[in-house]
Amino acid sequence: MSRQIQLRRGTTAQNDKFTGAVGEVTVDTDAKTLRVHDGETPGGTVISNTDYATEASLPSGNYVDMALLPSISEYIAPANGYYMLAIFSGGSEYCNMTNETNGIGVFKSTNLAGQLSSFMVPVCKNDRVTLNYNYSGAVVYFRFVYAKGEI
Repeated sequence: MSRQIQLRRGTTAQNDKFTGAVGEVTVDTDAKTLRVHDGETPGGTVISNTDYATEASLPSGNYVDMALLPSISEYIAPANGYYMLAIFSGGSEYCNMTNETNGIGVFKSTNLAGQLSSFMVPVCKNDRVTLNYNYSGAVVYFRFVYAKGEI
């Protein structure tokens, strides 16, 4: 005999108002997502209904150039896509770009002046990315590239 497990479920509006027990999982029947609750936060935390690689998708030709903020600055992804950085090295330098939300990151160090270093980190909307560097060379570009289908 098979068993059926059924979780609490409701619309997005109903889920947004509900505060579940610690570790409780509910179903949003509108968005077709799961939510994990902590006993305190109304609405819980949404778990994506697609896997990360599918959600991030492939880069599109649409991007926005950004100002490179001081080292150890944080950026919040405006959509699914990629943060990309290209810099000509001025000498002995390093750069570390990390998606703090999922732990994906890239690191590069160099001792060669004039070497082109480029970095790309995938993100989903609202992911937090930090950039830690000591580059003194010229910035070729720092941009956010939207995933296909985002805009």
